[in-house]
Amino acid sequence: MAINQAMPEKLNNTSTFLYFLDKMVTFANSVYQYEKAPNSIDPLWLNDKLLRRASIAFFRDDVLDEVYALPYRIIGKRDLYNRPIKIRCIGKNGYESDVLTRDQFVIMYDNTAMLPLYPKIYQLAQRMARKERTIDININQQKTPRILKTSNNKTLSVRNFLQQVEEYEDAIITFDQMDLDDLDTIMMPAPFVADKVQESKEATWREFCELVGISTVPVEKKERMISSEVIASQGGNYIGRYSRWNPRKRAIDEINEKFGLNIELVCYDEILQTEIFNPMMKETEAEEVEE
Repeated sequence: MAINQAMPEKLNNTSTFLYFLDKMVTFANSVYQYEKAPNSIDPLWLNDKLLRRASIAFFRDDVLDEVYALPYRIIGKRDLYNRPIKIRCIGKNGYESDVLTRDQFVIMYDNTAMLPLYPKIYQLAQRMARKERTIDININQQKTPRILKTSNNKTLSVRNFLQQVEEYEDAIITFDQMDLDDLDTIMMPAPFVADKVQESKEATWREFCELVGISTVPVEKKERMISSEVIASQGGNYIGRYSRWNPRKRAIDEINEKFGLNIELVCYDEILQTEIFNPMMKETEAEEVEE
């Protein structure tokens, strides 16, 4: 029996942007895990709301006797550090908590700036998509590069043609009034710049990884990098990681103490370094000594 699947979206500017946005949000949401968290807390929901809203509140519902992590609405004034004194937590299904005072909740922030990262990721996804589409178009131009020459009153129509070509339309529709004989095409080679744009795209991706705290090793021409060079290249990534780690860890410690839990914050990179990165670096250092 065939599985009913939605038709894949046609390759265009919007679908390319959504591809990178979904990928980047998924990566950003996967940096941290919460081990031994109670079933009432959804880690996927938690990370996504932190990314989009910058903060989320942990509290115990006295009726259900469960600890939840939900978005919140500030009630009344803030303290001298601009942090909430009273809040009301809100669930997606219409749930609303009682008004909670500061001794009843813990605010977890996504980063030390206490600002949502989603707008920044959105912008970086736009840049990635534009560069990816530039690569697509440049490669396509290697096959059929054209310059179109026409009269002034046909300029808008020609621009519409070009726009549809850039979006990889399979068929271009025009009007009866548009006489294609009025168009002159001049064939000329388009310079191949896809490789340079790819380098720029990789730089933007490294910028994203630095923002959310994902380790990356810059691509260089030499065959290998010694451990000190790798560590030095990771400065920005470590800052991005601990900018998000420290507020989470501080909140987790307070949550465990206040609500009697034993949640453990784990960064994916700890697993990476333990299982992959450290053995690889030891092998690299051994090769360097032998040389």
